[in-house]
Amino acid sequence: MTTSKRTTPKRTTTRRRTSTTATRRRRKTPTVAAGVGTAVGTLVVAALLKLSWPARIGLVVAVLVLAVGYLLWRNRTEIRAGATDPTGETTPAPTHDPEGPT
Repeated sequence: MTTSKRTTPKRTTTRRRTSTTATRRRRKTPTVAAGVGTAVGTLVVAALLKLSWPARIGLVVAVLVLAVGYLLWRNRTEIRAGATDPTGETTPAPTHDPEGPT
């Protein structure tokens, strides 16, 4: 029997554990929430697979529009702050004069 020679040098230093598995153990049985989440995820994937391609594309577009709308709504104060002029003063909104120009 032929033995192969080691191509990498043997480690001389000990390795330290970087995870905290020794202090925090994993559950042996899954929780009810994990089971319900798995079931809902399976149903969603099954429903998406039954959709036609135009419906899938429409769904993706709707999700993207909602995501962009949410991001704009969440950051509206920063966007409004960026609309100020360089001197730091906000530009007043135009007012409507019911009598017209004089």
